[in-house]
Amino acid sequence: MNTRHLTCFLAIYEERTISAAAEKLRLSVSALSHHLSNLEQDLGVELFTRQRRGMEPTADGERFHIHAHAILAAMQTAEKAMRATRDHVTGHVSISMATSVIRAVGFDLVDRISREHPDLRLTVNEGLSSAVLGDVQSGKADLGVAFNPQASDLLRVTPILTEDMVLVGRPGLVGGTGDPIPFQDVLTKRLILLAQGLSAQALTRNRRLLKQLEERANLQVNSVQTMHACLLAGLGVSVATFQIFSEGLASGALQARPIIKPRLDRFMCLVEPRHRIPTYAVEHTRKLLLGLIEQSVRTGRWRAELTNAA
Repeated sequence: MNTRHLTCFLAIYEERTISAAAEKLRLSVSALSHHLSNLEQDLGVELFTRQRRGMEPTADGERFHIHAHAILAAMQTAEKAMRATRDHVTGHVSISMATSVIRAVGFDLVDRISREHPDLRLTVNEGLSSAVLGDVQSGKADLGVAFNPQASDLLRVTPILTEDMVLVGRPGLVGGTGDPIPFQDVLTKRLILLAQGLSAQALTRNRRLLKQLEERANLQVNSVQTMHACLLAGLGVSVATFQIFSEGLASGALQARPIIKPRLDRFMCLVEPRHRIPTYAVEHTRKLLLGLIEQSVRTGRWRAELTNAA
């Protein structure tokens, strides 16, 4: 198995046909088929099922896709690291962050990189925590910031801060007060939550309480923007943080009440590929990102509590 085999495999995986993959790599169909056959023989597994309309990855093919991405990314990282110098930050860094993180430090990070390291190419992706984890695991992102990530052999997870969850909605729907509200009373409200699954797990680490919230949810969406619009329209209330709906709360259109008995909180964590050695550019961007997050918490812009790792 060599890098040519991996490149050919990924092209077929992405294009789903031998002919399209061959055109992408500027190879003949016979040469590409030969590379795939040798790779399958070396691995002792069938990576694709040949169908009339193209190539469908097998279960082994899906698993190998993750490893192939990681191997090639590691090789590219090694090459970039050897070229980089510590007095001149260059290269490319891709970061995926949850929406609330983008709102807190996204612009500050882009601004600092643009002013201080103009030769560093930065890509910033925004999404729910589940999408962030997928970006890092697949190699699309070098760094990720997500909430309550599950343990994984492919990821290195570093806690940064904890946030308290609040009940948020139009003042009349949350009770017209900012006083704390017991969790059981939250369950009596018309709830709008993130859809079930990894995204919903960003609400709380307590699976029992999470299940109760999901069972009582009247509406579930996977769009923060849509949820914000629903709250402003008075379609219900949500369990969230001060940060995610900061604009509506600041204007007074929305009101928040701390949740107690029990308190709901969540971890925000830095997520990185466990088996990839970071370039100097990634290390420098990581340090800058953590510094901006710490500053936003210490100045009160972000209502959260830093962990020892931050």
